[in-house]
Amino acid sequence: KAEELLKKHSIKKNKPIILYEGIVKKIRGLQYLIEAKKYMKTDCIILIVGEGPYIEELKQIAKQSNTSDVYVLGHVPYDDIPNYILASDIGVNLLLPSFNNKFGNPNKIFEYLAGNVPLLVSNLPEMEKVVKEGNCGFVVDPSNPKDIAEKVGLDISTISRVANSKYVQTSFGTFLLKSFFSESLSTDSGEEVSTREVKKILKDCIEAENKK
Repeated sequence: KAEELLKKHSIKKNKPIILYEGIVKKIRGLQYLIEAKKYMKTDCIILIVGEGPYIEELKQIAKQSNTSDVYVLGHVPYDDIPNYILASDIGVNLLLPSFNNKFGNPNKIFEYLAGNVPLLVSNLPEMEKVVKEGNCGFVVDPSNPKDIAEKVGLDISTISRVANSKYVQTSFGTFLLKSFFSESLSTDSGEEVSTREVKKILKDCIEAENKK
């Protein structure tokens, strides 16, 4: 299903995919992600999925960047978002500093983790805490394209291994990070749940997000 969605947009899964999914606003820092593409030494795909007041301007920024493999898809069905997550190699959340952003953790970083996708996030206190304590990705200055490019340039295989035997502190408690990455889940009684159910959980999280 994930590969079918990529093919629909003429995207070949032959390079690492850097994904942003969510509302598209200027404060989300996506303009700096696109600008960072020209500094990236690693050949990769930037995939932006979502809609919002900044979407048309962001499409123009992508077009004017003269860089390849930048896809601003706009709105996609919620049912498809878990598959975009599962098709990706890095999940980004480059929120720019504000009072609200400083003291919260967007749901999407846990959606990425649930899909076995390491993080590239802003150096805001709460997100930085999740990444550093869980050793589950990288922290960047969200308005510094060269810093973003440098972190993306780190070996994808390295970023994929950081979850082993690490713990992450969340609003819901402390968890073994690799539990986010399991091929299946278990109920309280120990019964395994299929990856289809994992996708449903991702979908429910996404639908519950504050869209403002």
